[in-house]
Amino acid sequence: MIQIVDKKKCTGCSACVSICGKHCITMQPDSEGFLYPVVDTNCCVECGLCEKICPVLNPFDRKKEEPLCFGSRSKDTDVVAKSSSGGLFSVLAESVLQEGGIVVGAAFRKDWSVHHIIVDDEEGLERLRGSKYVQSDLDGVFMQIREELKNGRKVLFVGTPCQVAGLNHFIKNGKDALLTIDLICHSVPSPKIWKDYLNEITKNQGGVSNISSITFRDKSLGWRKYSLLIKSKTDDGKIIIIDHGDTVSNIYLKGFSQGLYNRPSCSDCPARNFKSQSDITLGDCWAVEKYYPEYKNDEEGLSVILLNTKKGLDAFKRVESQTNSFEMKYEEVEPNDMHASLTRSLPFHVNRGRFFDMSQGIPIHKRIQRCLWFVEKKNNVINAAKNSIRKIIGNQVYGFLKQLYHG
Repeated sequence: MIQIVDKKKCTGCSACVSICGKHCITMQPDSEGFLYPVVDTNCCVECGLCEKICPVLNPFDRKKEEPLCFGSRSKDTDVVAKSSSGGLFSVLAESVLQEGGIVVGAAFRKDWSVHHIIVDDEEGLERLRGSKYVQSDLDGVFMQIREELKNGRKVLFVGTPCQVAGLNHFIKNGKDALLTIDLICHSVPSPKIWKDYLNEITKNQGGVSNISSITFRDKSLGWRKYSLLIKSKTDDGKIIIIDHGDTVSNIYLKGFSQGLYNRPSCSDCPARNFKSQSDITLGDCWAVEKYYPEYKNDEEGLSVILLNTKKGLDAFKRVESQTNSFEMKYEEVEPNDMHASLTRSLPFHVNRGRFFDMSQGIPIHKRIQRCLWFVEKKNNVINAAKNSIRKIIGNQVYGFLKQLYHG
């Protein structure tokens, strides 16, 4: 049976829960707010299916061939404006819906937590657009997908690499009708910290129930800035901005981007680097201006789409006419620079453990600030010292000594 000894070895994909015929495994939150499988030993018959299906215990091999890569944007400017980058997810999803299929992706609940849902129309698709920087609860959706595939419907599933890996382990038959998209994933932050943050910033605004909208990638400050925008609506219909800022000014995004409260398994992800077996990988087309100067000042948003399988390529070709796209070299995607998380796990903040050990009575924004401040202060002192040394001995000598030191 599944037993979580090292939490770095569980991504929370829920494949084990879905495969259990006795329904004796449930996903339960730990003290950090992340979901882990818990087995009811009273009904477990130790069939071993949960261990056999686990994508951490049985990881897929890395795809050897480099994928075809495109920079791409939907021709529908309204869709682009509502999307985190270039609107490619919407274009692909609409194509599946038009063929009578369903789309499965992350959406907000009424309390602004995040879970995966199934939609079968354009109105439902609206809930799936846009990034949600918090780990999504898969909420039994794998079993629903299997039933839809058995009934002959096409299914598009979009999620993190670990979620796609879990689904691809769970679905053994009928994959011809299943199209999977994973995202270039930095890592996933704690649902509990997200909940605590929302409760704190809405304390004087009537609570979380008064939130009217949340946009994790608001483009009013520009596409290139990760910007969180949270609004509420007064009784007389007036819109109030509760929170608005980027990874420099917004404390939640700042802690997330620096790995302060992200899932333990994200530090050694078993599904990134093309190990999820996704058909398509989507992300922001960062550093595009380095190779294509015409996009230097572009702030509308541009997607990068990596076509990992023939099925993925065929899906893109069906919708390519609805996009403005250009082929890119794999090296131009910057897999080890701007898109470093495509191929390797990023380290956690040095104070991650300290953050979760701090008293729950301390306001969440102060906990984040305190844990980030010490490292930022240290880095500022180090950078100031480096700049002083450069001024004294000159950049050329400094560069020579640095190269000599690193051998």
